[in-house]
Amino acid sequence: MNQPKSWTQHDLYAHWRECIWADCIPADVMQADVLPQLRVHCYQPGQALWLRGDAPTAWVGVMGGAAKLCLTTAEGRAVTVGCTAGSWIGEAPLILGAARHSCDAVALHTLTAVSMPRSCFDHLRCNYLAFGLFLQELMAERNQQLMDLVAAQQEGNTPVKVAKCLAALLT
Repeated sequence: MNQPKSWTQHDLYAHWRECIWADCIPADVMQADVLPQLRVHCYQPGQALWLRGDAPTAWVGVMGGAAKLCLTTAEGRAVTVGCTAGSWIGEAPLILGAARHSCDAVALHTLTAVSMPRSCFDHLRCNYLAFGLFLQELMAERNQQLMDLVAAQQEGNTPVKVAKCLAALLT
């Protein structure tokens, strides 16, 4: 993981204004309290943002490129969900207070990501209702995606199973 030096606070603020949860936090709070804690990281294809078993330390926003969240069973079967620019990942273990990540997060392409420390994430979640509601909707959408993937796996017809899995990745 490399930390680029070219990202300024102004760049992060401009990027945040385009973020899907931008309206959940007052702009003055974002500039004074949140932006100084954000860190930008670059990952190469195949490089892990985190691995299953790692301690969750931050909420991660995908600024450019794509990543996958993947859980591989002992038998080698994988459940994979993709995320692209604009996605935020890693909130579940932070909200649940989990000691470890339950999946891998891996860059699919050259990836630029921003990390928000757990303490900042917890502060926003507990003190800004709109942000907490955004997280609730995000987790409900993720739950629905997971249910769609499970349902697709139960489908006996292989072409239909593949089509449903691909559709679930795009919704």
